[in-house]
Amino acid sequence: MRASLTRVGVAEDDAEEVAEDDAEESVMLYKATPFRGDAGQGKLGRMKACMNASEASAAGARMSSPIASPELDEAIEVEVTTSENLPWMCIVWDDPVNLMSYVAYVFQTVLGYDRKRANELMMQVHTEGKAVVSSGEKDKVEGDVKKLHTAGLWATMQQAG
Repeated sequence: MRASLTRVGVAEDDAEEVAEDDAEESVMLYKATPFRGDAGQGKLGRMKACMNASEASAAGARMSSPIASPELDEAIEVEVTTSENLPWMCIVWDDPVNLMSYVAYVFQTVLGYDRKRANELMMQVHTEGKAVVSSGEKDKVEGDVKKLHTAGLWATMQQAG
């Protein structure tokens, strides 16, 4: 279906077709109307303008006026998260070598988890294939990865984010 754009607020009888030079005008509101004789007029219908001419000109005046920004009495501090201050994560991966009971034992002895939390992490490694077992500063996480490697587990570290 072909349609034309008509200025909002102009009577339907003497509606003006939009010319290319009208595109340079500051603010104009338009509505879509089907060409006369179009077979698909029912779908598009005769769209009624939601604003009358006075509202449209008032909206144009409002839109062209500059926007005032509020003044703040207090300064707002924003902490920007950069890759330098994101925490590091120690990830333990599932492997076909170590028993589930041994992995839970390593989590208790090396990382200091209680039995319940160590079993939860071990089940996460077993079912999902990996689990984040510690996080923090890079040096701490590097130490945890080295300890887990010494115990025979597959562990890696990566930065959060």
